[in-house]
This record gives sequence, C-alpha cells and structure tokens, in this order.
Amino acid sequence: MKTVALRKSGGSLIFAVPAFFTETNHLAAGDRVEVSIEGQNMVVRPARRVPRYTLDQLLAEHEGDIPRLPEWEAMPPVGLETEGF
Repeated sequence: MKTVALRKSGGSLIFAVPAFFTETNHLAAGDRVEVSIEGQNMVVRPARRVPRYTLDQLLAEHEGDIPRLPEWEAMPPVGLETEGF
C-alpha cells in the first residue's frame, strides 16, 4: 500500500494519483475516474470509456446495401442529429 500526502486546493483536499495506478490503468491528465466510498475507504476506479466511432467506421461494419426510405430526406429531425459534437 502506498501512502500519499493530502494538499489543500481551494476548498478541497487533493492528492496525487501514484504513477503505477495511472500506468496500469492507461490513465492520463483529463481522464475520468469513478470515486466511491465503501465504509471508511475511498475507492478510485477508471471510468468506463464509451467508444466513439465515425460514421465511416460504422458503415464499414455493415454488409450489403444501406436501406433508404424515399421520404427519409424529407423527415424533420427528432433528436440531436443536427447538433455538433
């Protein structure tokens, strides 16, 4: 078990995540982790990564022709299709 010192940062206490944890879990600055309290223990786990795919990658997985409805292009958006990500 490794011991690390707590430091004050604003209204919070922070500590450095040991390199062996970040290397083992392929973490870098800006990555997200899940923090839970289990009894008197704080447990830190890498957050589950949601894979991101481009439209080209998704279409490459599809076999055959892509079905199209004649009225498809005239349909109004119903979700976040027009939002930039």
